[in-house]
This record gives sequence, C-alpha cells and structure tokens, in this order.
Amino acid sequence: MNPASSMFRLFFLLLAVTFDAPAQFVALAHTPLGQAYIDLAGPVISVYDTASPDVSYGIATKVTRTSGGREQTTIGGQLNGWSAAGVSSPTWGAAIEAIAMPGSRSVLVGTETLVGNLDPANMENKIGNNVVFVNRLLGGTPSETRNNDNSIAYWVTATPGTGFETALKLNKDSIADSATRKAAVIDLSELEDLDVVVFRLPQGREITLRMLMSMGR
Repeated sequence: MNPASSMFRLFFLLLAVTFDAPAQFVALAHTPLGQAYIDLAGPVISVYDTASPDVSYGIATKVTRTSGGREQTTIGGQLNGWSAAGVSSPTWGAAIEAIAMPGSRSVLVGTETLVGNLDPANMENKIGNNVVFVNRLLGGTPSETRNNDNSIAYWVTATPGTGFETALKLNKDSIADSATRKAAVIDLSELEDLDVVVFRLPQGREITLRMLMSMGR
C-alpha cells in the first residue's frame, strides 16, 4: 500500500474519532499530495457554512494533461452508483441540487456544463452533454436484447403543485452557424428509420419522421 495512503488513512481515522464522527464517514482535509493516490473505503463528506466573499467550493478538481494522444482519456471527476444482484432500491449516479431557503434571492442553477474550445483548428466534436445508455459493461459480451424498456434520456419532472415555467429555452446567442454548416436547434439527420416517432401526443396520437419529411422542403 502507498505509504502516503496509509498515513492519511490514519489521519482521517483520528479526525473522525476526535469529532465523534460515525465510523462510515470520512472527513477529507486539504493535503498537498500532488499525484499521490488515497484509497478511502467510505464516503467523503463535506458539510460547512461559509460567508466567504470569494467562490465557495464543496469539492473542486482541476486535471490538466500535458502530453498524450487519442489513446489517453482525461476525466476531471467520475461518480458511479451501482446496484448489486438482488438489489431493487433506486440508484443514482449523481444527485446535484441547488436550493434557495426562505428569504434567499439567489439565482439557482442545478447543473452547469461548460465546453470551451480555444483552438479554431480543432474540428473534433464539442459536446455539452452526452447521454449514453448501455446494456453491458465496457468490454463485456454484447447482449442479445436491448434492455431499454422504460428508458428515458431526458425527463423533466416536478413535485405535485408546481413545475417549471419553461421546459426548454434557447438564449439568442445559444446557437450559431459554424464554418462548415448551418446551425440547427434539433438535428435528426442520422435517423434512418423514417417511421420512428418524433412526437408522441396525448390520446395515442403520434407524429413520425416520415410525416415531418413529407412536410419539409
């Protein structure tokens, strides 16, 4: 085991005992580890109040790759929630919340996903949010079934008695033509099945891609 890992395991244990924290909770303090790896067998909990005039962070990371090619991947943070065989409880990969308490006048943003390209010669994809559904683990044996019953890529919900005023809104600067093609709000150009349902309406009514194609120019 990495000596630094052992040392900081002891540090976290002593810190938890000092503050009478539950055994399964691990307090994570700032440590100048550089690239040292810490293996923590338990949750990392950060709970505090702040009145700082600067940006206040609960968790912040910055990973900068200084060399490498397409065979390497850089990930600033990864969160995984798994359910083992026999488990039927809800499982969340990440739950992110922004809440204004009574008396607060804060702007609320549940999640911000930013993509920045500073190189005009970079012609690779720039994707704000990539929703991926799989039916096997990476490198696993292909499944004979899709396993996608009741799967939803984006689901807008609210508690009863309230709801979003607008489900989707585009800012006037949100889309723009690129050097190679016209901007599009929705791109269905890769769909090959013309009978795929584009809009499923109340009372069992549907609008297919074939119907939209017949109305297009």
